Amino acid sequence: MNLVGRAALAGTIVLIVFCLAAAAAMAQPAQAGSGVTVNVDLLYKIAGLVSIVISITAMLVTVIGNRRKDIDRRFRDGSKRMDTHDLRLQALEQDVRSMPGKDDLHRLELQLSGIAGDMKAISASMVGMAQSINRTEKIVGRHEEHLRGDPT
Repeated sequence: MNLVGRAALAGTIVLIVFCLAAAAAMAQPAQAGSGVTVNVDLLYKIAGLVSIVISITAMLVTVIGNRRKDIDRRFRDGSKRMDTHDLRLQALEQDVRSMPGKDDLHRLELQLSGIAGDMKAISASMVGMAQSINRTEKIVGRHEEHLRGDPT
């Protein structure tokens, strides 16, 4: 039993004892020598009061208990959502840590610009070689024509 239930039970017991003590105190003494008599009408009123108090206490315990269960359920749901968000954040952090940084990208940019310069130099060299090959082909062609004896 939770704390609210225990407090309600203790309050109800105290109220019942108080009502019984009040009923005993209000008992009217009988005529001389016959003992104590109890006013039945007063006992009915006290019993009605006790039953109302017990009903109200039971209602309060039920309302508070259900409210507490609802709060506990909402807390569990929120806790699960927070755990899910925490796992997603950890996955995102790991992905971000594995990505290249600005220094890595700067190094890559420098290497690419170096490669671009090398490609320009190779291209210029290829143009020069192509011209040289063309001249060589012309010379070889002349030699072939001379050796064949073709007048051109």
